[in-house]
Parts: sequence; C-alpha cells; structure tokens
Amino acid sequence: MVAGDINLPQIDWTDDFSHTPDGHHSRLVIEGVQEFGFTRHVTKETRYREGVRPSVLDAILSSEEGLVENLTYQPPTGSSDHVTSAGI
Repeated sequence: MVAGDINLPQIDWTDDFSHTPDGHHSRLVIEGVQEFGFTRHVTKETRYREGVRPSVLDAILSSEEGLVENLTYQPPTGSSDHVTSAGI
C-alpha cells in the first residue's frame, strides 16, 4: 500500500491521464499505477481552495481492491485545504 499527499493536480484520475508532456512526473505516476495494477481508493476531490479547481491530491493505492474499505472524507483540520480521509 502507498498513501500520501502526492500534489499532482495535473492528473485526471477519472480518466487516469495527465495533461502534461511525455516524461513529466505526473505521467510517470499514472504509468506506474497502471503498470503495477494498483487500485486507487481515493476517488473524490481532496483539496479545495478558493479560486482553484478542486482536485484529488491525496492518494491511497494498493495491490488489492478490497484492502481499503469504508473510506470516509471529513472536513479539513485547522487552516488546511485538504480533506481528511480515513478507512479500514
């Protein structure tokens, strides 16, 4: 399992595509996810900032589809612009 704040707003996770030139690190991430067959568990936007399109910047990736269940999205803590995600 891999989890964290990946900060790659260029990735369109709906289509598993990056609107960037070949060799850009966001494309390499998409290629790695596809090559290793990772399941993406975070499916909703996790970053909201006024004047900026919401995006999925947090990731929980695993090699097993059912490894993460009941993922919830909670309001940000403090002054963060990232929602809090948790699952079992």
